[in-house]
Amino acid sequence: MLRSIHGSTPTLLIALSCQVLITAPAYAQSGSRGGSSAAAAYYQQLAQQQAIQQRQAQAAALAARQAAARKEAEQKDAAQQRKGIAVVELFTSQGCSSCPPADAALKQIDEVAEKRGLKVYALSFHVDYWDRLGWKDPYSQKDFSTRQSTYAAKKDTNQIYTPQMIVNGTREFLGSDKKKAHENITQALRARPRASLALEASRPSSEKERKLRLQYSIEGVVDDYAINFAVIQTPQSTDVPRGENAGQSLSHVNVVRAFKVLVPEDSKGSTEIELPEDLDLKLDTEVVAYLQHKESFSIVAANATKLR
Repeated sequence: MLRSIHGSTPTLLIALSCQVLITAPAYAQSGSRGGSSAAAAYYQQLAQQQAIQQRQAQAAALAARQAAARKEAEQKDAAQQRKGIAVVELFTSQGCSSCPPADAALKQIDEVAEKRGLKVYALSFHVDYWDRLGWKDPYSQKDFSTRQSTYAAKKDTNQIYTPQMIVNGTREFLGSDKKKAHENITQALRARPRASLALEASRPSSEKERKLRLQYSIEGVVDDYAINFAVIQTPQSTDVPRGENAGQSLSHVNVVRAFKVLVPEDSKGSTEIELPEDLDLKLDTEVVAYLQHKESFSIVAANATKLR
C-alpha cells in the first residue's frame, strides 16, 4: 500500500481526484462567464429554498398562535358555560314509539353535564294523552300534559307532540335531535344567569308522611316570576307489555314524580309539596327548583338538592 501511494502515478490518488471533480459544483468546471451564470443559478436556488423554509416556519408559527388562541377561547367558553344554567324539559311517554331515542338522549345530556360540571337540569315529564293506545305510562300525569299545552299556547301554536324538548322555557325542538339539543343547551349555558336561587329540602320524618318541606331564597329578579319545584327520581327500567312499545324494556332518567308552581311573595320563603303514594323514598330523590317568567316562560335561575 505504501508503495502504491508513493509511486509515480498512484491509483488511489487518481480515484480521489476524480471523485472531487465529480462532486464539486458544476460551475467550478466552466469558464468565467459560464461559471458566473451557473453560480448565480445555484445561489438563486439556495435563496428560493431558504424563502420556502422561512414561509414554512412562518406558517407553522401562525398555526401555533391560532391553536393557542383557539385553546384559550375554548377554555374561556368552558368557564363561562360552567357559570350558566340550562333547564331541559323533555315531554315523553312510554306509549309513544318515537320517545325511547329521546329518553336516551336526555340520559346522555345528564351524564355529560355531570362529567363536565355543567349546571344542566334534565327533567323527564311523562304526559298522559298516549295512555289510550293500550299502555298506561306509570309516570304520566295530566298536569304534565297541561304544562306542555301551556307552552304551545304561549308560542301561538296548537301543535302538541312527543318527544318534545324545551330548553330554558324558550327553545323547543324534537327531543331525539341530539344536534339541536347540543346547540340549544350550549347557547343557554353561555348566557349569564339573571338571578340565583338557593334551595333546601327536608326529608319526611316517616314513610307515611307524603309532604316534602322546601325552603328557598332568591337573589335578583322576583316580580313577574314563578318558582317551579320538581321532585325527580331515576327508576328501574319498565317492561312494557302493550301499546306501541310492546315487548320493550324502557329506561328513563330524572322522571318528574311531583311538581308544584309557586308565585313567591318575597325573595325568601318555604312551601310544601305533596308526594305520590307510590314514590319510594328509598331511591335517590332530588328536588330541582327553577325561576320562570310568567309571561315569556324564560328561565333565569335554577338549583337542585338531594334528599339526604
